[in-house]
Amino acid sequence: MAIYKKGYYDLYMYQGDSGNITLKGIPTTANFNIHLDIYDVNGNVFYHKEIMSENRCHVSIGISATESDAFEVGNHYYAVKLCLMDGTEETVIPPLKNTSMTPSSFKNRAMFMVYPKQIEGD
Repeated sequence: MAIYKKGYYDLYMYQGDSGNITLKGIPTTANFNIHLDIYDVNGNVFYHKEIMSENRCHVSIGISATESDAFEVGNHYYAVKLCLMDGTEETVIPPLKNTSMTPSSFKNRAMFMVYPKQIEGD
């Protein structure tokens, strides 16, 4: 029923659960287009969501139960980008040492673990 934090940037959830990723400390000087991407181990985006910051200092990005039900069980990676309206990338969360999308760059990315769906009684 949630997205859980493990360590500083790593997150995990169960298939079929819903949850929110809350971002705090967003600059209020602009209306940012915020992108959440979840990648498989080969660097392919399998989940993408965009929201607008609307000049708020914190926002929540929701993942519905229906959306997470389609996630494969296992290790994935995620990144959140804040972009200006002209498309200029302003910030990447978590801060990445290497922004290239090659499998070797994933050691610098935050983990997004998906565990198997829990069944009543487990």
